[in-house]
Amino acid sequence: MVFDLFGHSLSQATVVAITGECSRNLTGVEEHTRNLLQDAQVLHVDETSMRVGDTRHWLHVASTDHLTSYGCHRKRGAQATDAMGILPALQGTMIHDFWAPYFRYTSDHAICNAHLLRERRGISENYNHQWSKTLSNLLNGIKAAVDVAKEEETILVPERIAAFEEQYQKILKAAEEETKISETPGDRESMGERNSQKQRISWIVVATTRKRSWHS
Repeated sequence: MVFDLFGHSLSQATVVAITGECSRNLTGVEEHTRNLLQDAQVLHVDETSMRVGDTRHWLHVASTDHLTSYGCHRKRGAQATDAMGILPALQGTMIHDFWAPYFRYTSDHAICNAHLLRERRGISENYNHQWSKTLSNLLNGIKAAVDVAKEEETILVPERIAAFEEQYQKILKAAEEETKISETPGDRESMGERNSQKQRISWIVVATTRKRSWHS
C-alpha cells in the first residue's frame, strides 16, 4: 500500500518494528478498554478460529455498542477468556451463544436471540414442535418492541416487560410438555436418534430459562 501511494518500499524488518512499537503504544488503551468492559451492564462475547502461521488459534471478542476488545489465544476455552481478564470481573449481563465455558463465570447470562431463533427453526423443521414456532414469534415481537422504543428514545415499561416474561414462561411450560410427548419412541427412529433429539430439545429448553436481557 505504501509503495502504491508513495512509491517507496518498506522492508519486513521495518514493518515488524512499527507493529511492535504500535502494540507498546496501545498497551494503556487496551488496559483502559478492558477495565471499561468489565463494568459494562451488557457485554457481548464470542470466539472464532483463526490461523497464526500454520497453527490454529482462537480470536476472542468482548464488546459493547462503543467498545471492543480482541484477544488471540491458542486455547478456545476458559484459559483464554481468563487471560483476557474481562469476564472474571464482569458483574453485568453476558450475552453469548450458550457455549458451556461461559457459564463458569458468575455474571448474569443472556442467550443471544439470533442463536435462539436459529435453534428454534431447527427444532420446528426437524421435529415439528409448535412451542418453538410460538417462541420465535414472541422473540421477534420483543425485538420489534425494543426497536420502536429505541427509535422513540424510550425504554420498555416494567409492565410490558412483565407481560413478555409471562408469555415466555407459558411457552416454556408448553415446551416441556411437548418435549415429553416427543420422547415416545417412533417406529422408524433408532434409540440413538431419540436420545439425540431428547438431549437437544432439553438443552434448548434449559438454555432459554437462563436470565435474559431485553437490551438486545
